[in-house]
Amino acid sequence: MKALLVYLLLGNDNIISTSFKVLIELISDENMEKNRTELVFKLGNKLIKFAQYKLMQEQDNIKSNDKDYRLYYLFKIISYDNIYKLLDNISEQVKFEVGESIIRIIGDKTI
Repeated sequence: MKALLVYLLLGNDNIISTSFKVLIELISDENMEKNRTELVFKLGNKLIKFAQYKLMQEQDNIKSNDKDYRLYYLFKIISYDNIYKLLDNISEQVKFEVGESIIRIIGDKTI
């Protein structure tokens, strides 16, 4: 559920562009060990942090009446505070699952 919430907050366009940006940064980082587990975990962690940023940004947009209706309807189902609490308490396993899902999608779709 928490991973799905991250995907909903980011949307397709943000997931794709952010994932490629993060993957290139991580692969280029000389200090990072080049193993799949670390790459997957760091990708998931960065996507979750970006989802938290998007959540705060959208809260400001709603106040200024410049809203993303996809997220506006999500807030009608789950309150902003509950979403924020869910994202703030994501386990290491969920971070890994988010990264793993994106890596798997990228790998499956680039053949």
